Amino acid sequence: MNQPVADSRGATQVSDQLRLRDFIASDHVRRALLVLFSSIIFVTIILSFRPFNASSDAPRITGGDAVNQIGFITLLVISGFMMLTQVSSRKLRAVASPAWILALGAMAVAVYMSNDSIAAGRALALALISAFVALNIIMVPASVRDFRAVLVLTSTLVIVISYIGLVLFPDAAVHSSGGYEAQHEGLWRGPFRHKNIAGPIFSILTIFGVYIYRSGDKAMGVVIALLSFIFVLKTGSKTTTGFLPMAIFAILTARLFGSSKTAIFTVIITFLGAALLSVGTVYSENLKTITSLFLDDTTFTGRDDLWHFGIDNVLTRPFFGFGFDNFWQTDMVKNGVIPAYSKWDFLNIVHGHNSYIDTMLAFGFVGGPIIIFVVYILPMINYVRAYNDPSKRHLADMFMMVIAFTILLSLMEAFVLSRSDPIWIMHIFSVFGLQILARTHKNHASERQFQSFK
Repeated sequence: MNQPVADSRGATQVSDQLRLRDFIASDHVRRALLVLFSSIIFVTIILSFRPFNASSDAPRITGGDAVNQIGFITLLVISGFMMLTQVSSRKLRAVASPAWILALGAMAVAVYMSNDSIAAGRALALALISAFVALNIIMVPASVRDFRAVLVLTSTLVIVISYIGLVLFPDAAVHSSGGYEAQHEGLWRGPFRHKNIAGPIFSILTIFGVYIYRSGDKAMGVVIALLSFIFVLKTGSKTTTGFLPMAIFAILTARLFGSSKTAIFTVIITFLGAALLSVGTVYSENLKTITSLFLDDTTFTGRDDLWHFGIDNVLTRPFFGFGFDNFWQTDMVKNGVIPAYSKWDFLNIVHGHNSYIDTMLAFGFVGGPIIIFVVYILPMINYVRAYNDPSKRHLADMFMMVIAFTILLSLMEAFVLSRSDPIWIMHIFSVFGLQILARTHKNHASERQFQSFK
C-alpha cells in the first residue's frame, strides 16, 4: 500500500530537481550570474586585494605585493575560463590588431633592456594580467543592458565601501598629518593608498554615472555621478577636478555639433593647452606667467622639477630608453646628484608624475611612440569609427570620456603599464571598449541586444 506513495514522492523529487536544473541553466539566471561575477571582479581590481591598507602616505608601492600577485593570477584563471566558455571567437578576434603586436614587441625589448629583466618581466606581466582581467569585464556580459548593470553594481559597491570606510577606518580612508605629505591632512583617499588615485577613480565613476543617466536610468545615474563627484572634491585635487568637466564637455561636443571628429579635435586642443600650461612652464617663463593666472602653485607641487629631470634623461638614452620599470627608484637615480634647478630632493620619488615622459624613459624614441599610439591615439581613431553607428554612441561616448580624462591626467600622473594600478585598469578598460565597438559590424537595432559587441 505504501509503494505508490513512495513512487509518487520520488517522482516529485526528480521533477523538482529537473525544474531546479532547468532554472539554473536558463538564460536569465546565467546572465544574472555573469553580471554578478563580473561586478565582483571589477570591484576587486579597482580596490585591489588590500583596500584601506594605507600604512604610509607614499602614493605608490614599487615592490612586489605577494597578496596582490596571487590574487590577480587567480583572477586571470577565472577570467580565462569565463572568456573560453562565454565569449564567441568573433568577439575575441575584435581585440587583436597589428598595433598591439608591435606594442608587445616594444614591451619585450624594454624588459630586455632593463638591468633586472626578471623583476621588470614580473611588473609587466602584472600590468598585462590586469589588462586581460579588465577586458573580461567588457567581453563576458551578454548584452549592453547586462554590461550597464555591471557598471551600476560596480559603481554602487565601490561608492558604498568607500563612504563606509570613512566612518569605520578613518585613519586609513583619510590622509593624516603624519608621513612625508602632511599637507594632505584631512583629504579623502577612501580604500586607496593616496588621494591621487582616489580622485581619478571617482572621476571615472562620475563618467559612468553620466553614461547610466544618458542610457535611461536617470535616478541611478544622478546618484552615482553626484556621490562620486563629491568624493572627487573631497580629495582636494584641483587638477582632477578641472580635468573631469573638460573631458565630459569635450566628448559632448560630438552631440552638439553632430561630429565625433569635433570631439576629438576638442580633446586634442584641450590636451595641447594643458600640456603647454604644465610641462611647458619648465622651459618658458611666459607660459608660467599665464599658468599663474589660474593656479597659485605653478610648480604643480614640485612636478616641474620631475618633468625637467625626466626629459633631460630621455635625451641621454634616446633610442631604446632605460628599459621597463628601470629608471625611478634605481640606484642610478637615488644615488645621483640633485640638479641645480631643483627646489627639492626628489631622487627617491617612485615615478615622474607624467605618463608620457615615463613612457619615453622606459621605451625610448623607438618603442615609446608605439606605446603612446596604442594607449592614447588608437582609441581616438576607434571612437570616430564606433560613432558612425548610432546604436553605439552612448557607450562610445562613455569610453572616450574616460580616455579624454586620462589623456589629460597623464600630464600629472604616471600610470601606463603600472602593474595593477586602478587608473591603468580603468584606462585600458576603455581602450579595449572602443576597440571592440569600432571593429564590430554596424547595427542600428536597439542597444539592448548588445549586437554591437557580437
